[in-house]
Amino acid sequence: MTLHKSHYTFLGIGSNLADKKKNIAHALDLIETEIGAILKESRTFVSKAEGFESKNDFFNKVVLVKTNFSPFDLILEIEEIERIVGRKNKSINKEYQDRIIDIDILYFDDLLLEEEQLTIPHIENKNREFVLQPLSEIAGEYLDPREKKTVLELLQILKSK
Repeated sequence: MTLHKSHYTFLGIGSNLADKKKNIAHALDLIETEIGAILKESRTFVSKAEGFESKNDFFNKVVLVKTNFSPFDLILEIEEIERIVGRKNKSINKEYQDRIIDIDILYFDDLLLEEEQLTIPHIENKNREFVLQPLSEIAGEYLDPREKKTVLELLQILKSK
């Protein structure tokens, strides 16, 4: 019998198409059944699109999940959940676009990982209020392993720019 180590991961979830609330609820249900127990969940935050023009606001939230998946298996599960919820493409020519669902691994334990297919912590965490705001609600004192600052400190720095 193989014992799997439990890991803790923060996932950022966003939607700006169709029934955004329903899209996120569907993704959360699939995360619970396919990835692991949701231990904490932020409120839903509304934000404008960043990195591209859109008339559709995003609904965003962050969850803390306990999982037995490795980071590389986790990203495959996330991609499958996005597909089930209705996402067609990650991006077109590396350009962002409207999407039914987007799930990002924000943090995974205290891991620092920089591979071509996966970077943890997510490289843009410190620049995204739509990540830091909901994350600060459930884990404000979490120390970013790359930046060596808490989530609340990162949020304060971003807001002061």
